[in-house]
Amino acid sequence: MSGKTIADSLREFFSGRGFRFNDPDSYIRRLLSKEMGKRRLAAYDELLEQKLRGAAKTADQYAFFKSSREVNLAFSFAANLELAASVWLAEQFDEIARDGWRVGELGCSVGVLTSWLSTNYPSVRFSGYDVVDSFLEIANSETQTDNLSFVKWNYKDIHTRPEGTHDCLLTSFGIDFESADLHHATHPDLLRESEHYLFMRQEAETYLRSWRGAIVDGGYACCVLRIPDYPEFLAVADAAHECGWSLEMQKSDLIHAGGQSVPGLMLKAEQSKQASTDELRRFWVDDKQLHGKNGVFESAAALLKFEELGETEVLDTGSKYYDGDGHSMVTTVGRSAKCGFSFSMATTGYVRLELTANTEDIPAVQFDWQRT
Repeated sequence: MSGKTIADSLREFFSGRGFRFNDPDSYIRRLLSKEMGKRRLAAYDELLEQKLRGAAKTADQYAFFKSSREVNLAFSFAANLELAASVWLAEQFDEIARDGWRVGELGCSVGVLTSWLSTNYPSVRFSGYDVVDSFLEIANSETQTDNLSFVKWNYKDIHTRPEGTHDCLLTSFGIDFESADLHHATHPDLLRESEHYLFMRQEAETYLRSWRGAIVDGGYACCVLRIPDYPEFLAVADAAHECGWSLEMQKSDLIHAGGQSVPGLMLKAEQSKQASTDELRRFWVDDKQLHGKNGVFESAAALLKFEELGETEVLDTGSKYYDGDGHSMVTTVGRSAKCGFSFSMATTGYVRLELTANTEDIPAVQFDWQRT
């Protein structure tokens, strides 16, 4: 890397492959229109609308592209996040890499990260895996190193896998989780019983069990996953443990870029003690979230702060049902030894905790719904 940091080297490499950093979306769109032509761009826009409606899949979107430039321009709308994820993966790999290893990237797209890795680690054999034929054709046509190849593999299917095993697997957003309007839990103790959690866990297990079968015992999987919130993270962490992976919390991190946060998870192919719920919550919540705003906390921070209240006295509880969509929210008002509180959990996944300065000042809640 000629004295450059991994981050600087990757940014330069990504830019050389057509990624645009810090350009306005409008400018990237103009470049994409020039590359695709107005008709194809309009067709691509329609495909994205179909994807939002559930009428098209991510694979359909990816199969639309005809060149690496089209792919990398389209990905440039989230270029800073793509780069941050790749930097995290490369830095983790740099710490564990060994000569002679066999390494696979899952969901390699047109192979930008894998190409950079193969150039900088010539004694390691790399394979890029994807299910999109056009991605693999483009990637193989642009390969410039002898220690890299691109192969089709549906790495969600435990019954199909490439020959041999790997010492390390890498993936940057390699799981496209299916979206489903399933109900979340309305009480902290029931998180693992909600239909949303069970759906997410089952889907994660299909991937993680397949990956476990393609790696040597003691091997590593460095994963950056698009996980929206703590309940989904809990499902993925539990699925990893069930499939024979150890989640190494000290080597995992939250990656912040482009106004988004995604987890970078280091998994080791060995069975070990499962991470506690408290460990998982504290990993997911950053310092800013723990400070809250005007005594109000949301998401995993609300769950963590509510747990820290200890023994509580419940003064009132009510449930609100939303017309038309079947969702509901349960709100509990009470006090602990230190403060008053109002705690709400909805089947949409919304969680909110409001704390007051003392036990007598209870948050005002208008229970204009059904008390429970």
